[in-house]
Amino acid sequence: MKRSTYLWRLSRGILFLTVLITANRTIAQTDFIPVEQAVYKIQQEQKTLIYKMGPIALELDSALASLSGSAKVDHFYKNLDLYASQDLKFSQLLDAHRLLEKQVQELEAQSNTAFENNSDSEAMFQLPDARKLGIPKLPESILNKDWSWDKIHRYIVIRKRRTAFTEDELRTIASFDMIQMASDQGSLDLAKELKAINPNMICIGYRNVIIWHETFDTDLFRNNPNWFLKNFKTGAYETHGSTGQKAQKPLFDLRVPAMRDWWIKDVASQCDQGVLDGILIDAFAKVLTGWGPKRRSIETDPQATKEYNRIFTDELLLRNIRENGHKGLIIGNTLRSGYPDALKSFVDVYLHGSYMEWIEGNQEHYVEGLSSLLDALIQIGKDPGDKVLCFQFGAHYPPPPKVKVENAQNHIPESTIMPEMGEHYDARNKTHEDIVKEMREAFPYKLAIFLIGANKYSYMGYASTVVSNDGLERWAPQYPEHNKKIGRPLGHATKKGKYYYEREFEHVSVKLNVETREAVLTWK
Repeated sequence: MKRSTYLWRLSRGILFLTVLITANRTIAQTDFIPVEQAVYKIQQEQKTLIYKMGPIALELDSALASLSGSAKVDHFYKNLDLYASQDLKFSQLLDAHRLLEKQVQELEAQSNTAFENNSDSEAMFQLPDARKLGIPKLPESILNKDWSWDKIHRYIVIRKRRTAFTEDELRTIASFDMIQMASDQGSLDLAKELKAINPNMICIGYRNVIIWHETFDTDLFRNNPNWFLKNFKTGAYETHGSTGQKAQKPLFDLRVPAMRDWWIKDVASQCDQGVLDGILIDAFAKVLTGWGPKRRSIETDPQATKEYNRIFTDELLLRNIRENGHKGLIIGNTLRSGYPDALKSFVDVYLHGSYMEWIEGNQEHYVEGLSSLLDALIQIGKDPGDKVLCFQFGAHYPPPPKVKVENAQNHIPESTIMPEMGEHYDARNKTHEDIVKEMREAFPYKLAIFLIGANKYSYMGYASTVVSNDGLERWAPQYPEHNKKIGRPLGHATKKGKYYYEREFEHVSVKLNVETREAVLTWK
């Protein structure tokens, strides 16, 4: 690169970053607990990447240069995928930025887990009693869908940069059994197209329970500024994060009755659209736990947090399932390792089921976390009534085991899933071919986890991207196992060791050792 070009880009980068920092109101105030310090450090790395992305975007988009302040920021972030499709360097920087974002999510998950496992956890929330509150029945619209144990029922989240899906892509998406989408007009139109191909497909909308996924610059915020959380010390609005678009997204204050009324009506509206079969409620654990922005918005008295959580469960969730539960499927991003009973009790009472991400938890608490989640899933299968369960797996190797496999209890010598795969768990700079290879090699292990925890109305998601432009083999991989019959279970999974499980189906036997990352699928 010529020196003059470099200096020009450097000056543009400094100017662009200045605009971003100003518009985002700099770093949100924090108590700087250890996890937040680590998050802060990562966010500085993200800012450096934005510093490099800005000048490229200005070269690609003449409209961006004519904007200023928050309008410039909004335009930039709304067109990230467009810029990535036009410039290889921008695409690489964006991928690096999103990888860092995943690290932030993992750290936040660890923080929530640690918070709930400390001595003050009882002050945060109480597990609901299904015997007193009852268990909601699945809506008729879901019961009328075809479901059998003949195959792996598949779940997908997908979008596309710049252009509409092709006919081939639509047919591929429609071959899945469930899709999670937004509730905007584009998503509703997509749902109509998919159902025209596959009427049995379940399409669900989305509503976050704490994050307003638009921005401060919307009518909802302008007309209802008291609906959103403020830092109880400074009075400043709290946001989803401190950088990028997250710094533009305010947080709902569930203590405001009018806000709760609007939220419940919005869920009803999505269920009444005619093409959506229900809704996913996101950020469940963020409300219940000591998530930083929420913690900074509520007085430090544990009773204040407990009362906030009581409002969340009694006056939002319970009311919502009773008013809207018959209209459509209502699931939450709820079940999660590291919490009391993996939050199963909340799924029992307030939801028709659960979406699950971070199924394997974090590396430090992998064994205990995954085992506790599997135990909760097995119990769900034994309990009366059915729950819809959506497993969204990370399509990568599990972390390496902490024990020597040959010394572990319930070692599975015949395992085709080798613990050595974990040596590449945290590899960087993977090529497309590396990712596809890793996805294929890790799939049988993830399938074993799924089959141990699966019940009727369970769906498996497995992809390394949610963007169709990244290649069919990454967002809709097709493996021989997808064409094999599973057959009905011959019983629930049995736990024959501290971290060892077995289960029998008509057409496959499953062995899984969470501690050693070993699994065997024996097809009959």
